[in-house]
Parts: sequence; structure tokens; C-alpha cells
Amino acid sequence: MSKRVILPILVLVAIFGGLYVYEQYLKFPPPPGYHREISYPDKIKEADRVALGEAFGKTLATIDKDKHDKSAWMDLGALYNIIGDYQGARLSWEYAAILDPNSFVPLYNLGTLYLSDLKDYALSEKYFRQALVLDPSQIGVYQSLYDLYRYGLLDDTRAKAILEEGIEANPFASPNLKYLLEHYDEA
Repeated sequence: MSKRVILPILVLVAIFGGLYVYEQYLKFPPPPGYHREISYPDKIKEADRVALGEAFGKTLATIDKDKHDKSAWMDLGALYNIIGDYQGARLSWEYAAILDPNSFVPLYNLGTLYLSDLKDYALSEKYFRQALVLDPSQIGVYQSLYDLYRYGLLDDTRAKAILEEGIEANPFASPNLKYLLEHYDEA
């Protein structure tokens, strides 16, 4: 082969090889420790433990094969959340948010985790707000912020304001928000 043919081939190999290395090793930080001890709460029945064990096995195997599988990280967070391993859920959803920075879902899950289970209302609000920046059409995020403000922080002014914000951002898709606002004093 002539040098004219070999040189462009070498350049292409270097470019594609560099892109592969970037995608696989440099684009994202290393994943958190995800093979955690699985401990089931007493309330989970044996049949459910078997099903959860199988789900954990499949999800962990998927991540072992592809550390950047966003869906698997979301699933792993949900599984850890089910068994009450909230730190495992947090780590999984934080990494999912890194892998898919344009998705509101891991941020919403983190907001819910901090609202319902970890009781850190400042972080809950932070994640819900970040989720709305990514997708202001998500009525459920407004409703969760409403719950945070009304029942967690006992702040009626902010609870009403987030309902109004959601209605303004989604005038044709927010009947639940309108109902909550119109009947606020009845609840």
C-alpha cells in the first residue's frame, strides 16, 4: 500500500480510537460503588425478595456490561429505594443524572427521595427545581413542590406560588394544579 492510503487510514483509526476512549473512559466520572449489600426489611415477603433478588441480579449484570447504561442506573436506584437503601438509591440516581444531564427523571427521583425518605427539604427543593429547568411541562414536579412547601415546610405562600407557576407554564395541561389552588383553603 502506498503512503497516501496508509496515512489517512491511520488518521481515521486514531480519531475513532480517541472517540472510543473518550466515550468509554473520560466523558463520565467513574461510577459509584453499586454492588452493595442487599438487606431486605422484614415487611418484604419471601416471594417478593426472590423477585427483587432476580431484578437486582439482572440490573447489576447490565451495569457490569455497560457502566453508562442510564436506564439500568435508574432501575438500580428504584430497587435500592424499594428495600430502604436510600444511600444506594441516591448514588444510583445521582450517577444517572450525570449520564443523562438532559433528563428530568433522576432529578425528580432525587427530589422525591429527599422529600419522603431522607427528610432534607432544601435538597428536595433543589432537585425538584433542577427537574423543572429541564422540563417545565412536568405537572408532577409542581405537585411535589406543592407538597414540600405546604406539608413539609408549612409555607402556604410558596405552596400557592408553585401552583400558579405550574399553571402559567402549562395553561392547558394543569387541571390538577388549578383544582389544588382553587380549593386550597378546603384541604
